[in-house]
Amino acid sequence: GLCVFEPPEVEGNEGKCRRLNLIACTFESPSPHYPPFAPAPPLSPPLPEPVTPPPSRPPPVVPPPSVPPSPAAPPFQPAACAELASRFDLQALDPPEFCNSGLQRRLNATLCEQAFFSVSVDSGEMMYGLCVFEPPEVEGNEGKCRRLNLIACTFESPSPHYPPFAPAPPLSPPLPEPVTPPPSRPPPVVPPPSVPPSPAAPPFQPAACAELASRFDLQALDPPEFCNSGLQRRLNATLCEQAFFSVSVDSGEMMYGLCVFEP
Repeated sequence: GLCVFEPPEVEGNEGKCRRLNLIACTFESPSPHYPPFAPAPPLSPPLPEPVTPPPSRPPPVVPPPSVPPSPAAPPFQPAACAELASRFDLQALDPPEFCNSGLQRRLNATLCEQAFFSVSVDSGEMMYGLCVFEPPEVEGNEGKCRRLNLIACTFESPSPHYPPFAPAPPLSPPLPEPVTPPPSRPPPVVPPPSVPPSPAAPPFQPAACAELASRFDLQALDPPEFCNSGLQRRLNATLCEQAFFSVSVDSGEMMYGLCVFEP
């Protein structure tokens, strides 16, 4: 059987050395069975085993440069917080006050809207309320100095709760207490003559004359006043209707006017 080489299907792999079909042959010499075979060629040296290099290491992973964290966003502040620095805190007064507790703030929009008040809620957080003026429905009456909704504000300095508040404005001098003079005495009664020829009829007296004795004369004040010239009488019906004023007319007769309150 002859050997034939069959190359590999993939280059570099082993091939096959296979035999062809067996055949019968006859030889004259030197043997009836074997021909004079050619010497076997020298064997080629064995191929070296393939050397597999060690697997290469992956390059070191370089971490990306660290990015500094972005600064924290400042806490949300209502727009009204910025206005606290130009106002003063009514709770810093002695004694502490609220928006509508001062007469001057109920009468004056500027004084009202220069103020706010602070309050500590159950959680310990400070809350603030701006004062706003609400004018009266009738001119000359008191208005209202009311507060807006409470807001929470955060301040960096000088304290975590309080902004650098404006100082409280100087207070106007307090209104004087009403001075109630003693009631004026009625004019003396002149007795009739002992033997009048006929009894003179008493002069006609309006019913309001009897009320003068329970009131005081505004012209007796220093300086003299009239009914509507005093703020307290314009605000208080009782004070108004405790007063009257007197005036001398051209004839030298004294005339009197009772003060009445018009709401």
